[in-house]
Parts: sequence; C-alpha cells; structure tokens
Amino acid sequence: MQNKQLLIVGIDPGTTLGYSVLDINANVIEIGSSKLLCFDSLVARLTKFGKVVIVGTDKQKTPSFVDRLKRKLGAKLVRPQEDLKVAEKNRLAFGYTVKNNHERDALSSAVFSYKKLKTLFSRIDSFLGLCDKGMYGNQVKELLLRKSNLNLPLALELAEGNVLKEKK
Repeated sequence: MQNKQLLIVGIDPGTTLGYSVLDINANVIEIGSSKLLCFDSLVARLTKFGKVVIVGTDKQKTPSFVDRLKRKLGAKLVRPQEDLKVAEKNRLAFGYTVKNNHERDALSSAVFSYKKLKTLFSRIDSFLGLCDKGMYGNQVKELLLRKSNLNLPLALELAEGNVLKEKK
C-alpha cells in the first residue's frame, strides 16, 4: 500500500456536478462544481490529491454516477438512511465556503461520511497509540474500510507486513 493521503469525497451528480475532497481528518482540500467535468476528468482530479477511500452521497438511493465512481476508485460508499434534508445539509456545510447548492450538497455528503466514520478512526488512532504504532494509521484505516471482515489487530499485522514488503 502506498503512503498516499487518504481522502473522503462527496459527490452531487447532475447537470452541474458538485464535488468536495476532504482528507481523512475532514480538512477541506478542494470544493468545486462544473457543468463540463466528465467522469474520467473527475477521477483524474480526485486522485491527484491522494487515495480516495470513501465516496459519500446525500441520497439514500445511491445515484448511478456515485456508484460508478465508488467502483472505479475501489472506495467505500457512505450514504444516509434517508435523503439528507436541506436544513441538515446547511448544518453540515456550516462554516465552509461554497459557491452554490451543488457544492454545498457535495460537501455535506463528505462531512456526513466523515462523521459516520469518525468513531472508527478515533478507535484506530487510540489502539495504534497504545501500541506505539501510529505510523501505520493510514494503512490500517484503509484496510478496515476496504475489508469489513478484518479486526484491528489483524489489520495492523497486515499493515506491518505490507510495509516490510515495500522496504525490500
């Protein structure tokens, strides 16, 4: 596993495509929208910032564009139990700068995704801190997001093994 920055992406598909890119700690990397951004250009734009591990949507039923993006990137999908209401999107996007509703919707999708997984990330960081293995944080997070059948100690063991292989 490469040591690229892990990313959370929120997508608002439609005539105007809204997207937001957050790092794994919910820091904004980029927020944008365009009527001219095709699928392949979006993938190229997102992957230049790091490795997308989470793709979020504000819809309960996953839009086909979002599903296609998730599959292309090999990312975990995060979606709400029911469509996010405008008031909830405004609350999630509060304090950030967005130019339009498409960017707000994409950002709220990414922030919602982060909040859904924040407890898991905290648990991983605490466990790795106790083991003095914080340097494996990104690898362990990625493994646990991609493979739901892993537990934390096994994910750490796999991450340590991958690092040893990469150094050879």
